[in-house]
Amino acid sequence: MRGLGLTGVDFVERIFGTWFVFPLWLRLAIGIAGLIVAQYLAYRDFVKARYERVTEDQINAKIENDNLRHGITQLEVAINRLTAENTKLKVRPYDEARRQTVQSKLKTYSDTERDLLRFLLQRGETVGALIYQHSQIGDAFCTQALERLTRDGLLLVRTDMSQPLIEQPRFWRINPIFESLLNDLLYPREESQATPRFIV
Repeated sequence: MRGLGLTGVDFVERIFGTWFVFPLWLRLAIGIAGLIVAQYLAYRDFVKARYERVTEDQINAKIENDNLRHGITQLEVAINRLTAENTKLKVRPYDEARRQTVQSKLKTYSDTERDLLRFLLQRGETVGALIYQHSQIGDAFCTQALERLTRDGLLLVRTDMSQPLIEQPRFWRINPIFESLLNDLLYPREESQATPRFIV
């Protein structure tokens, strides 16, 4: 820019046949002004280049983030689909049939029989003497409930053969095949009788 100015001055001097002599202060001012303008232009180009570079980096980062979000969304969809398929595989037809069978049996049972099942679910295998001891009803009703539930296969009974014949105790427990089902179907307790027929 300074060179262009000097060329213009030289051109004017040749046309008019005269030579311009500028004072020292003017030449210094022009030189300083030219230096400031040059510094400004250089700084502007630097900032512009830096801004363009940052902007491009930001655009690339946004594109990468968008791609990552899309990939994560696709993975979540695939995981949900596989989870649903896995759940369907876990629910086997014979499991559902067993559930319906147990559910229909429970509807025909009395409060006493359902409470006896809850009692054994909480205590595990229990000797007959303790079952009668914890019963809140007569021994006859307790015996009837034990026999029916054993006959239907929901309870298993074993006899301790190591004791003398007269004293051989009998132990009752929930049939393991139905244990998880009974836990699901018998709780929470919803009976007309507020107090359980068997106290744990």
